[in-house]
Amino acid sequence: MNNSAEAKVEVGFKQTEVGLIPEDWSCIKFGELISKLCYGPRFNSKDYSKSGNVKTIRGTDINSLGDILYEQVPIAQLPTVLVNEHKLIDGDLVMITTADCGLTGVYLDDGFSYIASAYAVRISLNKKAYPLFFKYIYQTNLATEQIELYIRKGTLGNLPGSDIYKLKFPLPPTLFEQKAIATALSDVDELINSLEKLIAKKKAIKQGAMQELLGFGSAQPTTPRKRLHEFSGDWVERKLGEIGDCIIGLTYSPSDVSDLGTLVLRSSNIQNNKLSFNDNVYVTSDIPEKLRNQMGDILICVRNGSRNLIGKSAKIDERCSGETFGAFMSIFRSKYNDFLYHCFNSYPIKKQIEENLGATINQITNKTLNSFDVWMPKDEKEMYSISNLLDDMDLEIDSLETKKEKYKSVKAGMMQELLTGKIRLV
Repeated sequence: MNNSAEAKVEVGFKQTEVGLIPEDWSCIKFGELISKLCYGPRFNSKDYSKSGNVKTIRGTDINSLGDILYEQVPIAQLPTVLVNEHKLIDGDLVMITTADCGLTGVYLDDGFSYIASAYAVRISLNKKAYPLFFKYIYQTNLATEQIELYIRKGTLGNLPGSDIYKLKFPLPPTLFEQKAIATALSDVDELINSLEKLIAKKKAIKQGAMQELLGFGSAQPTTPRKRLHEFSGDWVERKLGEIGDCIIGLTYSPSDVSDLGTLVLRSSNIQNNKLSFNDNVYVTSDIPEKLRNQMGDILICVRNGSRNLIGKSAKIDERCSGETFGAFMSIFRSKYNDFLYHCFNSYPIKKQIEENLGATINQITNKTLNSFDVWMPKDEKEMYSISNLLDDMDLEIDSLETKKEKYKSVKAGMMQELLTGKIRLV
């Protein structure tokens, strides 16, 4: 440690291997807090059974907040002696050791027998440690950076159980303080979880509204199942090529790429049917006016290494109007785009995409896209009313998403302050 770093040590704090911590806290090896660590047993998929005797927690059964998703944990029928040997006890940590290495949840007994899967470890802590405190410790950069050093590289990566003992963390001196910190963070997690459930509910409501309000294709009646009360009359079936223009994107060379220039929208610029600007590419080449994005254009991924990404779309707004789009993308331009944007995210269009994907190349051509059928009301006012209703639902969902991200940011700040002792709750 250099003198300048020493000079920055605050009064009441001490410099340790894990950074500045309060003088009455300790820097401790995690192994000193472990009373038992063991891997889950291996068994065959044929052992899964709806009438089994044990539930097996997999890596996918722990979310990013460290919550064990009990409702989705599968049931298996295993020998009783094996269950008894590996059965989790209330307060045990379950840590994933493959793929999402270090992701950790706290097991809470609900009356059924649970074990960790073969790709996780069960960790029982001694009386010096409050389990929920360490659920949050393992969400910090301090934990992830140490874990990264010990991961055995491979297809998925693997964290040896023996190395878990070596991890070092700051530890408040009492269980009471550990619990106070964990409880404060858990309260924020509850807010985040409640928002995620509300968002999922609102998305389901919107999906149901789309199914009710939009046309369903030639096998369905000429009107949707539900109409806005002020409208009546038949809908018409149209080809996309009859009502708008489909334009393929810009081809450019690596030498055209620059730190500045014209933004080229690619598949990565569409996330959850919204524009995203976290992975941008710019070019300095001349862009034909035809390939300049316009407000309201629908940006569509038409070619990609992943079949699942074909057809994902977003609507161009003021943030990228006048920019361009890549050769693996298309834009659809028509005066009906406010309505058609929702059609592109509906089942009938997705079904047509699946039916027309190339056998060897994951793509849909402009010719194919132009041949897609959509159902539309004859009355343009009905189109606007439907799109406005669905847009309002999207705005509500976006508002909730923003609120959720705000809570996540608040939690990150709290973790930085509470888990290092910069703010004390006792």
